[in-house]
Amino acid sequence: MRHIAGFTALEWTILIVMAGLLFTVAGHMTGGGKPSGLVYTALGETGSLIEVDDVVGYQAAADPGALDSASFTIRLFLGDMGGVDMDRATVTFSDRSGATVLPQGTAGDAPPCWMIADRLNSPPFLIADGDDRLEPGESFVIRVLFPHPVGAGETFTIALTPPGGLQESIQRAVPPRVTPVTVLG
Repeated sequence: MRHIAGFTALEWTILIVMAGLLFTVAGHMTGGGKPSGLVYTALGETGSLIEVDDVVGYQAAADPGALDSASFTIRLFLGDMGGVDMDRATVTFSDRSGATVLPQGTAGDAPPCWMIADRLNSPPFLIADGDDRLEPGESFVIRVLFPHPVGAGETFTIALTPPGGLQESIQRAVPPRVTPVTVLG
């Protein structure tokens, strides 16, 4: 019996798949256009997911039964290796009077505006730097100065949208008893 050397169908299939993968990788490495695909798209989503904690409201000086500002802590979603340029983020305040897109401000600016009030780090080895880019291991305390005081029983919403990311909304009702610093959960 004579034995004929040759490729089987399985061997041909493996060779064709391997060649296709090599051409794809080579195309991305040589800059043959903008990279695409599932992995690249998933990597592009990092840095756009944030978590919100510790929402507190501050009593209005002119109306002790109302809040005129609030603060909350934000950080990147667990495992997110990207970053968020907070200078390009959008903050919107809404209540029964309508919605207002707030400009970014600094301490001492007149309302309405929002600002990065503090930068926190995650121990043991991560240190928050002084820039406005929220990075892994950092947390920012965001302070929002309302366009007008919000009274007891009224509801307000603060929406924070990172550039190219998903919006995170905080909806809270002002409790019947307002203190100088009111925990809003």
